[in-house]
Amino acid sequence: MSAEPKRILILSDGRAGHVSTSRGMADLLASEGSVAIDRLEIRLRAKALRPILKWLVNASLACRLLAAMPAWPRLFYRGYTAGPANVVISAGGDTIYLNALLGRCKPCPNIFCGSLRGVRADLFDLIVHIRPSDLPNWIAMEVLPSSAEMGAARAAAAAFAQAHLSGTSPGYWSLLIGGDGSGYRFGVEDCVTILQRCAALAAKHGKTLLVSTSRRTGKPAELAIRAWLAAHPAAPVAYCVLYNHKPERVATAFMALSEWVFCTEDSLSMISESVLLRRPLVTLATAEARPAPDHQTLLKRLAANRRLWRVGLAGIETLDMTAMADAWLPYERADQAVLRKRMLAILSPDAGASPEQGSPCCP
Repeated sequence: MSAEPKRILILSDGRAGHVSTSRGMADLLASEGSVAIDRLEIRLRAKALRPILKWLVNASLACRLLAAMPAWPRLFYRGYTAGPANVVISAGGDTIYLNALLGRCKPCPNIFCGSLRGVRADLFDLIVHIRPSDLPNWIAMEVLPSSAEMGAARAAAAAFAQAHLSGTSPGYWSLLIGGDGSGYRFGVEDCVTILQRCAALAAKHGKTLLVSTSRRTGKPAELAIRAWLAAHPAAPVAYCVLYNHKPERVATAFMALSEWVFCTEDSLSMISESVLLRRPLVTLATAEARPAPDHQTLLKRLAANRRLWRVGLAGIETLDMTAMADAWLPYERADQAVLRKRMLAILSPDAGASPEQGSPCCP
């Protein structure tokens, strides 16, 4: 009789970057054996609950409360339900408290990706971060895991090209425009400037843009982009997604189709995915940008390793693409292999009871 598959529980806050990172970690485990991946969609009922949850888990009161009232997490999280798992995985600050709770109150290893926000590090079996630490349960990555996978990305690219571009062909660049967040602000004029200058650079090199905005871009900026495109019908733009008007998840397909990716610096998930897909990358920021420390750390490391070039809006049209292509070094994924090895060790039978042998992770 075949063994029951290991069950991986992803705690999801619904944010695309966090979901992609969590799924990327789960996929690393899935590539090595028989696993089943479950996703629990949860939402913190109010930001003001964070200090209370932090106090409960840090003081170990959460486990006592769970024994007396098994359903109490529902007071704090919408969508919380019971379910078995062999390991809990999550990314993002809203999930950290439930991750710590399930990992310590039940016989279930837990893995968290992100900043600890004052939660005790010893409440996790493994912490995944871009910043190094001397903690034994900490692993520092050059770039965070992502659900992006080369084979699936190529398939998505081929399907998109067949549907919208009359088949795949060389000569595409991606332009991914985000918006406010992580210490960045992109106004309406900034977004139009990015498109205008990237289009001019693409025309200079005989390339064609695949453009997408994001949920952070906002409708006013998208209307201005639409107006600019209407006024410049000769602009080298093959396809444009205005996400807040008509959402389409095309970023992975665009990147897989493209020789270069241009991306605003606010989106670490898009930056990470581009690096993982081994695409040369230009990140864009205004002069007023004040990125958060961890955000800045990741960008500086990737730039030092020649995975990307950081450029201000004024410098787009003067980029020497040939020299940059010659200097670019593709990501080798060695740290992904190290992460997979450490997670597999956590998921091994000695790491804890399986759902059919003991209590479920989720009470």
